[in-house]
Amino acid sequence: MTERSGPIFVIGISQRCGTHYLYDLLIRHPDCRPALGRTSWEGSWEDQLLRFADLLADYADRVVASNRLNDASLRATMLRNIGAGLLDTLRTVDPDVAPDDPRRPVTKTPLTDHLELFTDLFGSASLVLLVRDPRATVASALRTFGGPAEKWLQTWRSGARRIAAFVEAHPGAAVVVRYEDLYDDPAGAMTRICSDVGLEPGRYEHAEIPVRGSSELGGRPAAINWDPVPRTDDFRPLARGDQLPAPVAARLNWLAATEMEQFGYGGPPAEPALLHAFAEHARDARHATAETVGVVTDGLHRLRANRSRRGGSERRR
Repeated sequence: MTERSGPIFVIGISQRCGTHYLYDLLIRHPDCRPALGRTSWEGSWEDQLLRFADLLADYADRVVASNRLNDASLRATMLRNIGAGLLDTLRTVDPDVAPDDPRRPVTKTPLTDHLELFTDLFGSASLVLLVRDPRATVASALRTFGGPAEKWLQTWRSGARRIAAFVEAHPGAAVVVRYEDLYDDPAGAMTRICSDVGLEPGRYEHAEIPVRGSSELGGRPAAINWDPVPRTDDFRPLARGDQLPAPVAARLNWLAATEMEQFGYGGPPAEPALLHAFAEHARDARHATAETVGVVTDGLHRLRANRSRRGGSERRR
């Protein structure tokens, strides 16, 4: 599926889906290492390389459009070579790792932004996509970060749609793992992951790892514990979704029943009662309006920033 010595990317469906857990499991393999050692309070580096990859694609598109060759092969070559430079950065970014270290760097991001560009940029790398029950991820996000539930519901649904679209467009380019399967049977799940990303499963030592970054063991949002702590008997991450308030759960079923079924988190969407459907359509309209206002505002900010930069350049001349 991939180059057997390339970096391994872990990308999660949304925040609080368990990327820390999968990351910690992967770097236990003797042929793996963190792309960058501990540098922050979270305890594992999040690369964010895809989050801004649309800027790289826009750059390539602009160059191709202005170049006399003006063909798709130039765009593909540019993105592949840009990605190769970023992969080399992952291999060398840690100053404490020798340049000839043969272990494969593991990196993570709990968001799916611009996932569609992964193969264009990082076709020689391995990709593991982690999904989790949205009831658990939303409940955990509300406990950890707070904010409106709608934000976390929309984030999960967007992530689910991007992952489904990527898998359909690039069969075999990624291994999709459910957090629930990883937690219930870590040995079985890790054997499958190792095989799919080119790691020798027999070299993996299966052992219970501590918990890190749990919204449950942290006690409250201000006390999230990013340091490893032992599991307790009452640590039940698979029951986290039980904490989701009923109105939020109903909104989730309205928004993402199809995506939930697709990843094994429920049956087909039921036909809602008429009054409930009207209420949900009204919420959809409010969210769409707010999103449009946000996009327009962001565009205006970028336009002003560009004009300011151009004005500064002209004054320096």
